[in-house]
Parts: sequence; structure tokens; C-alpha cells
Amino acid sequence: MKETAVFMNMCRVIDPQGRWLMQERNDEDYPGWIFPGGHLDPDESLSMSVIREVQEETGLTIKNPKMVGVKHWSDDGIRYTIFLYDATQYEGELISSDEGRVFWATPEEVKNAPVVADFWENMPLYENDNLSELCYLWDEKKNDWNPVYS
Repeated sequence: MKETAVFMNMCRVIDPQGRWLMQERNDEDYPGWIFPGGHLDPDESLSMSVIREVQEETGLTIKNPKMVGVKHWSDDGIRYTIFLYDATQYEGELISSDEGRVFWATPEEVKNAPVVADFWENMPLYENDNLSELCYLWDEKKNDWNPVYS
């Protein structure tokens, strides 16, 4: 059986003070604070796509994004795959987009913020060099997604 795939990215941009670039999404289906990112365009490399998405959503052009992990799950025959990045080098002026307001926040501020539903499940991939994959598997008994790290 063939599976349709949807490829996306997300990037934690960190400034010299250690603050994270956050986006407050304008999406009723997935509201909250999140790192900027989006979908890959056809014939676009993974790194090109994350650079483009961050620029479109924030006004900043990141340099040398580093992939820190992959998050994925299957739902109704579609494999959703999100490539997670870190970036500490950037240039440009911070500008919000139609996607939502963008701003710098300390990790402590983010801990108390209205983040998107699965934001904290992503953080082990950003913070632990021994992990590179987060796969959500459906648990019939719990009737919910079960995060599996490796």
C-alpha cells in the first residue's frame, strides 16, 4: 500500500541572549506559540525550505540551520513528517506575517506560555543529542497518540 507524504519543517531560532523566536499562530485549529516553519515546496531541498519558511514568517534570513531531529506520524494513509532545526545565525529585521505575530521570548517565558498542543513533546529532540526521532503511534486502548522517541 502506498502512503502519501507531507513534508514540513520547524526551526528554533536562538538569539545571542538565548531567547527563542516564537510565533503566535493565527490558526483556530492549531493555536498557540510555536517555532516558525511550514511546508516544503516541490523541488526544494530541506534546508532551502526551512530558510524560506523562516524568512516568509519572520523577516529573518537564517544561515546554517542544523537539523536536530524528525517528528512523524501517519493518519488516514498520510505520513506527516516534520524536520526540526536549530539556527543561531540570522540577519534581517523581525516582521510578523499573516501566519501570526513573531517575537523573542526566554525559555522561561515559553514555559508559562500558551504553546501549541504538542510543543513540549518536540523539546527532547532539541535538547538531547542522543535523540533524533519522535514518532507518534496511535494507541487504541488510550484512544490517543503515544509519543515514541529514538
